Amino acid sequence: MVTDGGESDPTAAGWVVLAYRAVREPSRHRVGLWRRLKDAGALYLQDAVATLPNSPAHRRLLTALAAECREHGGDAVVLTAAGLGEGDQADLVARFNTDRDREYTEITGQCQALLADVERETAQGEFVYAALEDIESNLSRLRTWADKVTARDFLHAPAGAPARVVLAACEQAVETFAAAVHDQHDTRRYQP
Repeated sequence: MVTDGGESDPTAAGWVVLAYRAVREPSRHRVGLWRRLKDAGALYLQDAVATLPNSPAHRRLLTALAAECREHGGDAVVLTAAGLGEGDQADLVARFNTDRDREYTEITGQCQALLADVERETAQGEFVYAALEDIESNLSRLRTWADKVTARDFLHAPAGAPARVVLAACEQAVETFAAAVHDQHDTRRYQP
């Protein structure tokens, strides 16, 4: 199936579902399982039931997590679901996109805060390496975060494009600020 954007529909093959019962103690196994599912972008349908679009990579991941759960004394099963009713399919897609939109909105807010920091430093005319280092560190953190969210944005959530635009604006602003810092220090170095 091809979407309106010409891209293949990642849900055309249905969904892969992990239903599990993890041991309560030690909690690190249960929490680790939850964390790996969330990092992969899985959507929880209810407690201990998570789903992803059906793909070979997602099936391998959920199968490995099920085996790990059983290895630690829990129970798990991996199922595939196809032919969902249109309303159910639309609901799952909307829920996935809501999760990604929430993450993209947080990234956008952090990007706007970074832009404000760059504007403040620029307005003060204090082009110092310490400020640049802090700003570049924040930009690096935002890039890493955005890359992780983009990797699990299988269904192309609407807030992704605006987040990428504001991240690009951050990159440009930081590049401009860095040039100003280097120019100011080069000018000072060569003054008699």
